[in-house]
Amino acid sequence: VFLIPRDPLVAGTYSVVVSQPGQPDITWSFQDDSTVTLQPLSGSDQKAAAGQVFDSPLVAQLTDKDADGALGGPLDGTRVTFTVTSGSASFATGDAVAVVTTGSQGIATSPALVGGDTPGPVTVSATASGAVAAVSYNLTVEIGTQTINFIAPASGAVGSSARLTATGGPSGEAVVFSVAASSGSGVCKVSGANGSNVRYTAPGVCIIDANQAGDDGFKPARQVPETITVLSNYPSIAPLA
Repeated sequence: VFLIPRDPLVAGTYSVVVSQPGQPDITWSFQDDSTVTLQPLSGSDQKAAAGQVFDSPLVAQLTDKDADGALGGPLDGTRVTFTVTSGSASFATGDAVAVVTTGSQGIATSPALVGGDTPGPVTVSATASGAVAAVSYNLTVEIGTQTINFIAPASGAVGSSARLTATGGPSGEAVVFSVAASSGSGVCKVSGANGSNVRYTAPGVCIIDANQAGDDGFKPARQVPETITVLSNYPSIAPLA
């Protein structure tokens, strides 16, 4: 029994030559008219925010058909290549190309796909050796959102100061602190890099706003206000009896 490996998976004429010492070669020729088809099963038309993973992987199936169009069956053990051909995205490996092998049902499943930092359409193609044509998946990277985590001191005393810290979203823009318009007049003021130092100047309510700007891939973060109660630093005097 002679097994003819079908790699590359292409239709055409094949020949097998059998040689034995002292004997003439024997040649068999045969025609393979099957057609290899790669078809997308799922994964197209998804949306993900910048920097986030798309919900589902990309899935394709590889099958062959004979000259009469009869289904020959799924092709397992065959390499399928997924390639990000346009737009901002990459696979979980960090690469724009992922090569996987089809399983028993001819199914090829890509690694997780991650949206890049630039919103817009993304196209991924899938190809297989000998397949009639590549298939495409169309996806969208949406502008991402950001969240600020900011907790200010609960209270402070007139004449003292405190350092303000917060973490922001993935745009990389700094979190900037400012005294809110609703803060008590003259109760506090900020200074230093990005307003990160607050000084308490009078008793009352000090309200600090934390903001982070956006960029091409991320919206500005929602403003986060924090309230600080500023206490007098003078000792209280009890009334005379």
